[in-house]
Amino acid sequence: MARGPPSVALVLAACLAVGARAHAPAARRAVRMGRASRSVTMAAGAPSFEELGVRADICEALRAQGISAPNKLQAQALPALRGGGDLILGAQTGSGKTLTYLVPLLQRLKDEEDCAPEPLVPRPSRPRALVIVPTRELGEQVKGVAKSICHYVKLRSTGISGGVPLGKQAKLFNTPLDLLVATPGRLLAHADAGHVGFSATSIFVVDEVDTIFEAGFADDLRKLLRLVDSHRHGERVQHIAVGATHPSAAKRLYADAFPAARELMVDVHTVPTQLTQRFVPVSSQSMDKCEKLIEVLGPPRDDGGLGGVRTLVFCNSKDSARFVDHYLTERRRGAARWRACAPVGGRAAPARAARASAGRSSRRAFRERRYATSNYHGGILPEARAANFKAFKEGRSEILVCSDLAARGLDGLDIAHVVQFDFARSAVDYLHRAGRTARAGKRGRVTSLVSKYDAALAREVQRAGEMDVTSQPAKRAARPAPRPADAAGRP
Repeated sequence: MARGPPSVALVLAACLAVGARAHAPAARRAVRMGRASRSVTMAAGAPSFEELGVRADICEALRAQGISAPNKLQAQALPALRGGGDLILGAQTGSGKTLTYLVPLLQRLKDEEDCAPEPLVPRPSRPRALVIVPTRELGEQVKGVAKSICHYVKLRSTGISGGVPLGKQAKLFNTPLDLLVATPGRLLAHADAGHVGFSATSIFVVDEVDTIFEAGFADDLRKLLRLVDSHRHGERVQHIAVGATHPSAAKRLYADAFPAARELMVDVHTVPTQLTQRFVPVSSQSMDKCEKLIEVLGPPRDDGGLGGVRTLVFCNSKDSARFVDHYLTERRRGAARWRACAPVGGRAAPARAARASAGRSSRRAFRERRYATSNYHGGILPEARAANFKAFKEGRSEILVCSDLAARGLDGLDIAHVVQFDFARSAVDYLHRAGRTARAGKRGRVTSLVSKYDAALAREVQRAGEMDVTSQPAKRAARPAPRPADAAGRP
């Protein structure tokens, strides 16, 4: 049954409740406290980009992208960022955070050129601004947005990440550079090899802070902050930390690295009001979940599509994503083979158990329903993953079966439906998955398949929005279904 939009103001507190289920009432109290502290909606008559002091050439670049006025977040953040002070920026997923920091960043770089007593020429291997991102995918997105503006203001930008030989990538630093978008490990590797220096770096942005800490890049981030400060010899560096959430470990880093930073939180820890959520109880048997997935997606068209309904199907592991992708696409001859290796609770099930859980209806569905899908997770080589994503982006497939690698950094896709085949392991992951749809004021929906092992977190999400609990009964698995971490340590 469909649910109205929850405020989910502390879906994060629900995460703690799941870890210690006896504390669920405390989590609900925190939800209510979170609601009380939500930001106030801006009054009518918000200023334009021009009224906020944005340069004419940047305004022209924004109009070329169909952006004519700042949103609520940008109207509040742009004046704060233009002053050059350190800022900790928090806002819901899909609120336009990338442009929020790129516009004042590029404006400052261009203003410095215009105001310099002598022509200011960027030096090779000496970027004037850094944007640190946790993944290659987010880096590509940020680089694309930056280049779309740099073309108008005559600035140079590029990006680096893993998956490319270090020596080949080092050629990017042979030309003058204004803005560098980089993953932390790859940037440190280039710095250690002497390919890049930071004596000209006056702006240091950290995007998707929560993901950086979750992925274990906190030490790399600390090293980069110290490295930039040491190269600057005491000269001022503006620090900007951006994220949908800011974990406690990140806040401790802020207190050490830039203690005078101002905080600006706009609708943080919330999902958009135009988002509809649905929770579907299932048993923990993979084939039962697959039947429910078919019902949720609906029958495919002749081309394997969903009639223009662009859909993300989230899984918690590479094995699960592979299985779901094959389930949706394999022909009849592949049915028995893939039923035999269907993962139950994150592990491959014995063939006999899988056959016992698969009824006649699921075999019929397997034969009759084939979908055009793309697969996207950390077990796919970057080049192949990019090709799969391109097929999805261009509409050759309308279903992207993915891990949480797609929960951040894949923007501009106009996702209509997010399906959680595997329920999110944490509230933070849930928030980011839900944020892939209902972006830029458009409507969207999230459908979650909920087993009894996911019920505690799902109930807290429902209660946060004061929603009714779905009444459809769920089957119970015979034994707990463990959820081991991905063998490769990557989603």
